[in-house]
Amino acid sequence: SEAGHLTEKFVRSSRMLTTLSDAIGRIVLSYKQISIVAGFTERVTRLVDCVETVHKQQPKRPSESKTPEIVFKALQVAVPGAEESPLLRYLSGKIEKGMHTLIAGPNGCGKT
Repeated sequence: SEAGHLTEKFVRSSRMLTTLSDAIGRIVLSYKQISIVAGFTERVTRLVDCVETVHKQQPKRPSESKTPEIVFKALQVAVPGAEESPLLRYLSGKIEKGMHTLIAGPNGCGKT
C-alpha cells in the first residue's frame, strides 16, 4: 500500500539523518582535537628551535664542572619567542656543588 511505502521511506530517511548528524558531530570533535594537537606541535617546534639556537650559540662545556658553585645575578627568564615579556626578572641565586635543586610550579608556568 501507498501509506506503508511512505512510512518505510520516512523511517529510512529518519535513520539516515540521524546517522549523518552523528557523523557531523564526530567531525566537529575531531577538528577540535586536531586543533589541540596542532597547538602542542607548534609549541614543541618552537622549543626545539630554541634549543638548537642555544646549542649553536654556547660553547661546549666540560661534563664535570671544576667550579664549586653556580652563581647567577639579575637573570631574566622568558618563554622563547616572548622575550619582551619575561616570566621572571632579576632572579639571583647560588647553587653550590653537591646541592640538590628543584624548580617547582604549576603546569604552564615556565619551569622548562
